[in-house]
Amino acid sequence: MSETERLILTDANILIDYCSVGLEILQLVSEHLAPVVVPDVVFREVRDLTEDRATSFGITVVETPLPLLDAAQMVSSKRLSFEDRVCLEMAELKRWICATNDKTLKRECDARGISTVWGLELMIRLVDSDVLTPQRARSAALRIHQLNPRSITATILQSFLNQIV
Repeated sequence: MSETERLILTDANILIDYCSVGLEILQLVSEHLAPVVVPDVVFREVRDLTEDRATSFGITVVETPLPLLDAAQMVSSKRLSFEDRVCLEMAELKRWICATNDKTLKRECDARGISTVWGLELMIRLVDSDVLTPQRARSAALRIHQLNPRSITATILQSFLNQIV
């Protein structure tokens, strides 16, 4: 993959959500929207996923360069975890799209002009592309909401459901 190819860089919360409902959805993202990558530092936060399994679903774990780790250490945001700062720095450096459900990370990306996408938005794009059925997207979103109601609130879920009809 080239340095400037548009990829989707996912943070840990997206991987955790999709591990719980089916990584085949992220495989569809990788095949039909853009390749999916995750920094190795971030990948270590996802306990239920091995690198071999991630790779089998089209998710590439990328090594985080040392200068980028240093840059992430220097980001002056007390509200972002170190791993989120790595996502921020890598997405900016590589000009990749950052997939997150973290409002603070999204706000920081927006402030720097980094393209972002919400986790459920990935499924909306797949449904719009006719590669994921609305029924499968609905059941996945409901399950993600059940497991992660703090990030995927009832309001966010309802907005999603209205968009995939």
